Amino acid sequence: MRELGSFKRWFSIQQAAALLQGAFGEHVTESDVLEHVKAGHIPVWWDATERYAVPVARGCHCFGMRGDQPTIGTRREIAPEQREQWYRQSDMVGLLDGIYRIAFDARRDREEIFDGEQAGKIIFKDGILLRDADGESLLQVLRRMPGRSGGSNQARDFIVDLDFPTAESFRIASGDLRALLNGDAADVGSDQPAVSSGQKERETLLKQIGALATLVASHANMYRNGDKPNGNQIAIAVGDLVTQMPDSNTHGLSQSNVRANIKEGVSLLRR
Repeated sequence: MRELGSFKRWFSIQQAAALLQGAFGEHVTESDVLEHVKAGHIPVWWDATERYAVPVARGCHCFGMRGDQPTIGTRREIAPEQREQWYRQSDMVGLLDGIYRIAFDARRDREEIFDGEQAGKIIFKDGILLRDADGESLLQVLRRMPGRSGGSNQARDFIVDLDFPTAESFRIASGDLRALLNGDAADVGSDQPAVSSGQKERETLLKQIGALATLVASHANMYRNGDKPNGNQIAIAVGDLVTQMPDSNTHGLSQSNVRANIKEGVSLLRR
């Protein structure tokens, strides 16, 4: 097995493929590594130094409204996920400095364009989403709108950058590769990996979160979205509550994290 070493911090996709080929004793290509990256099995990082970005979070733009609002004499069912969109959490754009993890799992808004004779294309309108330093909050990479002042850092002067980084610019952290190599190789890339005791404990906690959110929603309409808890409203209320607590530890309690845990917990309860 090839030694990973302890000095080198970052590996290209090509270097990672060569290392994994030696470790697993089978032919591993760059495409194989990218498949695991896009499936969420291997975290991938990108040097975003001096790129523009703004913190964002998912939110609903029609709180308290029913999902089947009348539309010009007809009734159109609007799914909860269709009500959600990205909201900028700041009016000012910041400059990034360093390497950030690309949040493949956070992309939701995609557009299918049928413009080719044999094939079309898929554009993710989310653009480039990155995990912030806390590992939970999200940053959306922006680009300046044509014709806007070059010295402005106002978010209104920027639009989402849709030019996704190329695979050549991806980096895999040595720590992530080391964790992969120290794990059970039989489970890497498995479509249905075995459920560990830690995962079972996590699912139990998520079910408890889902149950508590359902209880809250049953006692207050503002925390209900149809027959499900309104995760966004509950997450906002939790954030307000925690910030009022003296010496509170807010790690893991960002709105996006609380909202995601509620959604996953409710889904587990309804299986």
